[in-house]
Amino acid sequence: MNTILELLLILAFAAVCAFPLIWLSKPFQAPQNTFRDVMRYTRHLAMEHYQKLMSRWRIWKVGVRIRPLRWLRRHGYYQLAKELSL
Repeated sequence: MNTILELLLILAFAAVCAFPLIWLSKPFQAPQNTFRDVMRYTRHLAMEHYQKLMSRWRIWKVGVRIRPLRWLRRHGYYQLAKELSL
């Protein structure tokens, strides 16, 4: 009886020690990308691209309004620049 318990204890200890070795020896399996994951990622990329384009457009739009006024002021047309900026 006592030897059977010792044997079971040794087997349990061996299993506990072997489990991490077996688990770590498996090759790393890359997660399978589902269609939903791919679509979510592409949507995320599209949103980033759209936001970048919109910010560039906003900057360009402001610059287009300001540039001619700046040119007018630089060349002495202060009154005209003032009227146009209103």
